[in-house]
Amino acid sequence: MNNLKHSIPSGWTEGTISELIGRDGIFNDGDWVESKDQDPNGDVRLIQLADIGDGNFRNKSNRYLTHDKAIELRCTFLQPGDVLVARMPDPLGRACIFPGDKKPCVTAVDVCIIRPKNHEINNNWLMYFINSPDFRNTIESLQSGTTRKRISRKNLAKLILPIPPIQEQRKIVEEVEYCFSVADESEKAVKVGIKKAGRLRQSILNKAFSGRIVPQDPEDEPAAALLGRIKAEKARMTTGRKKIGERAHRKLF
Repeated sequence: MNNLKHSIPSGWTEGTISELIGRDGIFNDGDWVESKDQDPNGDVRLIQLADIGDGNFRNKSNRYLTHDKAIELRCTFLQPGDVLVARMPDPLGRACIFPGDKKPCVTAVDVCIIRPKNHEINNNWLMYFINSPDFRNTIESLQSGTTRKRISRKNLAKLILPIPPIQEQRKIVEEVEYCFSVADESEKAVKVGIKKAGRLRQSILNKAFSGRIVPQDPEDEPAAALLGRIKAEKARMTTGRKKIGERAHRKLF
């Protein structure tokens, strides 16, 4: 089954994830680690869905289990460079590279582990391809579940990927990462611009209400004097209203 429609360039091949990882590679789900299996003082970290970003490792979780429990559950220990795929939203099918951790790590069952043992596959290229719009759309077309959408590893295994030569994979990774860095710098510039615009607005308002934004006529009454006169007039009117009220009260009673 192949839901990816690609025109394969000359020199490229096609293959499923199972085929491209190599004989000694890994393509399996994470482990079923229940709450009762966890230990806050454990020496093995449990990587979860919240850690899997769209192209980046978020490093958010704080769950652990003991090494003995991980062995008992026959957990798959992660290695730096593993491609981790979230089988649940959001978004569904997002992938990142596991960077490693100070402690040994395993991952939750809804995270798929891909570990190519093939010198013809670049892990970063694979991660970027999984995050590409075409692959993402295909994953969404194969999702199951009504209230909790997910993609099964079985359906992931059905997909055929267009595979460029390793040299081209590396070039693709370099170009993607360069473009991402440019986009990041542009985003930072926009954020800085927004902050500057905010400060400029505050400065304009400050000047507007301190009489510094419009050229002042020397004959104009100073703002401080005007405010003082307004306060005095307000006090006079308040006193006047009190006296009128007192006279009315005496007439009524």
